[in-house]
Amino acid sequence: MHNLTSQLSLAEMLNDSSIDRVMAIDLDHRIISWNRTSEKTTGILSSDVLGRKLLDAFPVLAEDKAYIGAVDAAFKRLKSFLPADRNMPHRQMSEMHFIPLIAEGDELVGVMMIAHDVSHRIKAEQQLQLLNQQLEKKYRELERASNELSTFTVITSTNIKEPMRHIYTGLEFLVKSEGRQLSDTGKASLRRMQSSLNRMNLLINDILSFSQISNPETTRVAINLKDVVQSVTEKLRNRINELNAELQTSGDWPAINGHRDQVEQLLYHLIDNAIKFQPEGNRPVVTISASNTSAKGEGLPGEYVRLSVSDNGIGFTPTDAIRIFSLFEKLHGHDYRGSGMGLAISRKIMELHDGFILTESTPGVGSVFQCYFPVND
Repeated sequence: MHNLTSQLSLAEMLNDSSIDRVMAIDLDHRIISWNRTSEKTTGILSSDVLGRKLLDAFPVLAEDKAYIGAVDAAFKRLKSFLPADRNMPHRQMSEMHFIPLIAEGDELVGVMMIAHDVSHRIKAEQQLQLLNQQLEKKYRELERASNELSTFTVITSTNIKEPMRHIYTGLEFLVKSEGRQLSDTGKASLRRMQSSLNRMNLLINDILSFSQISNPETTRVAINLKDVVQSVTEKLRNRINELNAELQTSGDWPAINGHRDQVEQLLYHLIDNAIKFQPEGNRPVVTISASNTSAKGEGLPGEYVRLSVSDNGIGFTPTDAIRIFSLFEKLHGHDYRGSGMGLAISRKIMELHDGFILTESTPGVGSVFQCYFPVND
């Protein structure tokens, strides 16, 4: 008898010490247990509910079909769980567990209901949902602004390029029709103006190209990098022949997943720079390679395809290695043609492919640009 009394006292103590609301009913659906947490949370004393039938004490439960179904299932010896439901006042912030009470001899004597407070989680979920809604709103605003900016860039560039063409054509007409009456100094001035117009046209084209680089809606496809190199080489054929440049390839040339047009644009800028930034009278030698590698040296996990373009050009200092990827950055002023946008475009393309671009260079010796494309299993 002493052991039984001790066990009952321990069970009652554990019940009252629980942070959950605990209620139990017998086979007649009369409430036989109502712990202290239930009293504190609801303000209803155990003396007010003990001995009363469940639906008499809490008639609102009759409207919760899931609750009644879970109680019935527990009387059939099945454990049940109900999540919090904002439409049910008694479990807006609580999840419910329904447990059959089995006595010695496998006798069913009642059902225990445990209400676990999840208000902190629900409030966190609500806050997260609100933040997601705000983020979605900001994203739509940003997307709209980006589209407007892209449209503005296209319209503006078109409106600027048209009068530029007229000016260039007008200058060309002056040189040819009035050439005999112009001094050599006058002709040189007109040619410089035409050269400036060409540089401005190149700059506008590169700005337009940069603004239109984005994640295409089409899925990435397998790209044969060697085919891309051949395509770019043909586009630069006249420039390569003009400078007597030598292009070499090496490596095992694994395929990458990406957007063909963007990868072609990337290689175009890198190869164009390699043959362009050369000492006067130097024959450009450009080596293009592709191979599988890791990026452990950069502290990054996973496997990559490294696409490398190296040259024997003028090079640059370590300090300039960061500057060259900025918009409109030209290390050598007007000594070399270009807008200063090529490497900024290249970096943006690599970022859109979830990769990165690194460079090493020695002034007077040459440079190497390494593009790392992640390998997706």
